[in-house]
Amino acid sequence: MGRLYGLLGLVGMLTLVGSLLGYARNASIASVFGLSGETDAYFVAIFIPITLQAVLVYGAISPALVRVYVNYIEKGKLEDARITFSSILNVLSIGLAVVAVLGIVFSRQLVGAIAPGLDAESARLSSHLMSFTLPLLVPLCVAALIGPVLNAKGHFFTPALSALILNAFTIAFIVVVGGTMGVVAAAVGVLLGGFAHVGLLAIWMRRMEISYSPTIRLAHPGVRRVLLTSAPLFGYMGVAYFAPLIERLLASFLAEGTVSIVAIAVTIFAFPALVFNASLGVIVYPQFVRVAAKARAELGDALMQASRLVLVALIPATLLIMVASGPLTRLAYGPGNVSSADVRTGGAFLAVYVIGLTAVGLTQILQRGIYATGDFMTPLKVEVLALGPYVALAVALSQIWSVVGLALARTVHFALVMLLTFWIARRAPGVPSLRKLASFAIRPLLAGIGMVAFYTAANLAIDQAHASPSYVVGAGEQLVLLVASACVYLLVSTGLGVQEVAVLWKILPMPRRRGLVDRLHPANSSSLLQSGAQHGGKL
Repeated sequence: MGRLYGLLGLVGMLTLVGSLLGYARNASIASVFGLSGETDAYFVAIFIPITLQAVLVYGAISPALVRVYVNYIEKGKLEDARITFSSILNVLSIGLAVVAVLGIVFSRQLVGAIAPGLDAESARLSSHLMSFTLPLLVPLCVAALIGPVLNAKGHFFTPALSALILNAFTIAFIVVVGGTMGVVAAAVGVLLGGFAHVGLLAIWMRRMEISYSPTIRLAHPGVRRVLLTSAPLFGYMGVAYFAPLIERLLASFLAEGTVSIVAIAVTIFAFPALVFNASLGVIVYPQFVRVAAKARAELGDALMQASRLVLVALIPATLLIMVASGPLTRLAYGPGNVSSADVRTGGAFLAVYVIGLTAVGLTQILQRGIYATGDFMTPLKVEVLALGPYVALAVALSQIWSVVGLALARTVHFALVMLLTFWIARRAPGVPSLRKLASFAIRPLLAGIGMVAFYTAANLAIDQAHASPSYVVGAGEQLVLLVASACVYLLVSTGLGVQEVAVLWKILPMPRRRGLVDRLHPANSSSLLQSGAQHGGKL
């Protein structure tokens, strides 16, 4: 269990740094170019590669490939593992290169489909930016395929650098050449960052002895199994990402800058989920697959403990972002001249949107457990059932409450997807009980309320001391407040007897005798899930 804490802390810390750079990237874009048609054009252009990466690879091909790849490795069928991995990687690379070229040719039509409400000048700029963002499809998706395979081999460090590298390159280009190239600098930076990350992953593939060859054997049983099992996952992700597509589409019909407001708020919303939930999922999914093949009862214990960890981490994150939505939004817009009205609008959108954060976290963990058992249809059924009500609600509420109505519709959608997932999968072995999770959530909720009270009082005292600090001073004050609030939560939770809080303390990476690289890709790939009874569960 100690190794799980170490890995979770290290991957979480790398993801945290990458997410902070994502925050700084958005602040750089908003500060240099404002919440304008120019920033709207960038966020529309980057939406396609980010979405296709999530839909095609992270959500569909990667889970299917990891399951097949791990099974081959466990059985000692190394040649079959090599052929399967190489064939999928090669087919994906060639297919995405073709898609990128076609996308550039028809970029104006794509912009019209995604954001038909953009004005003509912003639409033309977005079409031009796609010449740089669409080629990003290849490195993004290749990295999203190689990364989970490295995870399955016990190496988590380099895949976790993805957001850090992409955002660092983007910020560097905005700062250095943003004044002359405009928002194109951001698109060029993220493209070069994508290729740099793939280069690092290729080096670690060789070091981890992951065999690759320039072959395509579609008739191989492993390749067929990956393609067949990823089909329903692709359907699921396609339906799931129709919701954010509708969100951007409706936002494009609202005031100029609304697309940027939504994109930046969603980045803040995703911050805790990426740092904790995604890090946890990356580490435990290969182990879920191994456990599911041997003992379903142990998988149930692991899912329950993972779900409790999600509640302990994301309930306070939700409450803290809600009360700090105004200051966080102001900082996300950078030191540039942004109107107070835009800050209020963005803060209100974020405060409503983040209510669905815990539902998203629970859904993601349960989905990984479902995938580990070989069930790839349940998530698709859930999204199909939830899509219609969401679209109707989003259209109606956006007409009544504008962008805040979009946030409310999405929050309802998150909750509906979670409830349907638990309801449809309730008869499967090991699915956690919502009733038990709700009962467990009371103490983290109480601790979170105490944390929020501390943050509110401290923030008010700071505002009274100096009402208009500089951007740098304000950012430093909010950072100290957020860290102090998190410590208050941990202390109160400990006092309330929440055992899982020990995980949040222990995952902090501390210097140990073994080096960082040794901890992240140990020679021994023993299960992370088998010593959980020592700490309140079997994770």
